[in-house]
Amino acid sequence: MLIIGVDPGLKASGIVVMDNLSHIRYAVTLYTEAGQLCSRLNHIYSEFTRILEEWRPDVAVLESTIYYKNVKTALSLGAVRGVFLVAMAQKSIPVSEISPTRVKLSLTGQGRARKKQVAFMVRRMLKVDRELTEHEYDAVGVCLAYLKETGNAVRLGR
Repeated sequence: MLIIGVDPGLKASGIVVMDNLSHIRYAVTLYTEAGQLCSRLNHIYSEFTRILEEWRPDVAVLESTIYYKNVKTALSLGAVRGVFLVAMAQKSIPVSEISPTRVKLSLTGQGRARKKQVAFMVRRMLKVDRELTEHEYDAVGVCLAYLKETGNAVRLGR
């Protein structure tokens, strides 16, 4: 089973493909340059669709939205999430959403853990032998939390 995990963002989105044995098969951060929102969303959609076609994941896990004080940021993130959701729906990939708090709680035992703590736990749990971006670590965390919650975490070293 292949799982695609997504940490959505307008400037940078982390995407990983993992198997249900928690092996990272592919990791990338999609970056967009400043400019019109429609161009940036189109870039994300095109690249993500290409990744979906190449890897053909069985399930997708998307980090859900958290509360934002800045309305403009929240609206932009909503648009980005919409792009990912539409792309996955077009490929008939079942999607689960998981909150950042649940990811942090699942991996570190603290719902308010920092990104560095999540990255540390991912490295420790999976013995990652290469450096990932913070967005890729977050996407891996989303996958691991999903596997843990669904009981599919076959070999997480625990």
